[in-house]
Amino acid sequence: PGSPDEDGDRFVEVWNLVFMQFEQFDDGSREPLPKPSIDTGMGLERITAILQGRHDNYDSDLIRPIMDAAAHATAHATGGDPDGGQRASFKAIAANSRPPPKVVCDRTSATRKPATPARLPPQPRPTISSSTVRTGESASSQFMRLRSKRCLQSP
Repeated sequence: PGSPDEDGDRFVEVWNLVFMQFEQFDDGSREPLPKPSIDTGMGLERITAILQGRHDNYDSDLIRPIMDAAAHATAHATGGDPDGGQRASFKAIAANSRPPPKVVCDRTSATRKPATPARLPPQPRPTISSSTVRTGESASSQFMRLRSKRCLQSP
């Protein structure tokens, strides 16, 4: 949302629009994409932050535990305070450590080749039952636990 010294702290972004029109190369040149598009949405992290009354995705129970773990692991060098002077570093660690498990679970690979539709068999969705829900567990933690379970059971 910004900082107290900037206008950004007056607003919390809960929805965004990304207009994908060009591919930009290392030399700064751009080429139009063959199929320009618009991406819109909130994402799990933003929904979770809103439902938990947070103004920062990094303070939700999806991301905060990663920041806390990074602070603990680097306490000898950083002082171990995830809200201290190294907060930007802990945010970067948290933001970059969340996607890889999802990518592996979804069987995605990194490539610059044009995307082709996946021809995977449909995956069963986890079902919520009284035996699945853990008392005191947040909805976002439950979602990630069930997603991980599904990933581990995939062929």
